[in-house]
Amino acid sequence: MFEELNNQSIANGKILGGKTGYTDEAGLCLASLAQVGKQEYILISAGAKGDHHSEQYNITDALALYNSIGKNDYNVNLAKEPVDVLRQQDKRRLNNSPLIPPLKRPQSP
Repeated sequence: MFEELNNQSIANGKILGGKTGYTDEAGLCLASLAQVGKQEYILISAGAKGDHHSEQYNITDALALYNSIGKNDYNVNLAKEPVDVLRQQDKRRLNNSPLIPPLKRPQSP
């Protein structure tokens, strides 16, 4: 990830580390860690367009998201479409849904 970045700085913080990946099935992927203010954030993304020879949208998406957190601006323009991060979380909370849905275990025969 750091090979793709000239500067690890983001609004009110910095990228601490990350690992990129690519498969035909998952597209461009990224697991990253950043510190924004006094809080650390982990971001895992998959499905970005392109491959390891194209523009790294997985990284530009992560930078956009981390910068939006640092600026307290939660309207994030990602490579695919704009996302309002807080509204997505609020909708789940209002419906008493977990932010990360639980895994469905297979039923035994």
